[in-house]
Parts: sequence; C-alpha cells; structure tokens
Amino acid sequence: MSIPFTGRRTFIALLLVSLLTLGAGALLPLHAQDTTAPIVSTDNTETVFTQIYNQVSPSVVAISVAQDVAQQTPFGQQDGIQYGLGSGFIINSAGYIVTNDHVVNGADSIEVAFVDGTLARARVVGMDPDSDIAVLQVENVAPQLLQPVTFGNSDNLVIGESVLAIGSPFGERWTLTSGIVSGLDRVISALTD
Repeated sequence: MSIPFTGRRTFIALLLVSLLTLGAGALLPLHAQDTTAPIVSTDNTETVFTQIYNQVSPSVVAISVAQDVAQQTPFGQQDGIQYGLGSGFIINSAGYIVTNDHVVNGADSIEVAFVDGTLARARVVGMDPDSDIAVLQVENVAPQLLQPVTFGNSDNLVIGESVLAIGSPFGERWTLTSGIVSGLDRVISALTD
C-alpha cells in the first residue's frame, strides 16, 4: 500500500496516539479497587425485625365480621351468613382501632381478637369508603390490651427503605412480612370509583 508523504505523517501520528492511548491502560495498577458491597449480617436484621415485631404486635388486632345475607336461588330465597376477616391496629387507649372499610362495611357483627387471644365486640364509629378506612371502637377491654401503635413520620420516607407489615391476612393471625418502599406520592383509585 502506498501512502503519500503528508498522509504518511498523519497516519503515523494517529497510530502513535492510538498506541499511546491504548498503552496507557498498561500503566494503571493491575488490581482494580474493590467495589463489592460489604455483606450485611442477617443476624442483625433478624434481631431488629424480631424486636419491632415484639414491640408492635400487641397493637395489632385480628378482625372477624359476619353479615346476614339473603340470596335468591331457583328454589327461593336462601338466608345465610357471610363471614370476613381483616386486620387493624389500636390507635388509642380508649379502644379505637383503624381497619379497612371493605372489611367492615355492611357487617352486622364485628369481633376483635387481641394478641393474647382475648375477644371483644366492636362497633363502627367512622368510615371513609373513598380511602378504604374505617374506625372501630371496642369497650369493656382490659386496659393493658389497649396498647396504641406508635406512629412514625412518613414525610421522611425514601424509596428503597425497608418496611415491615404485621397483620392477619386470610386469617393467619399476627403475620410479619418485610419489603421496601417502592414508590411515593402515588394516587390509588378507590374501590368505589
């Protein structure tokens, strides 16, 4: 291949620059900086989860509801009872409990189970179907069972932070599960829309 003299100089200059650039990598240290994340001991996480569960679970209740229903069948009207389950948490020592509206809406009877197994009747004192929130009140319950949950400040939440949920999903009482904050400032359409 024949390269003109001026082109030859440019070609050699580019070749030298390329070799120097590529060769500069050889001047770098052979060992790259360790960028692996330190291994977090699960022992500490488990201890923290256990401590939080032990602190919060006395404030969590299981809720059972019953509703008289009439259903039209080919054989006439059939009367029956429809049952439902949910969770709630104690918000004050006067026996107020927050739960979901969809758990208690239309219920004819509501029973609350405390962590020690004590059962108490409850009545609805407030409902907001649009936010799916209801407030119950239990009466004639030993004061030591009415341990209000401690509220945190959600203004400081950050996506990725760990969260725990304690409840009674599907009747599995006082269940603990963990997750992360996956998003903030979300609007969720209400069940009534």
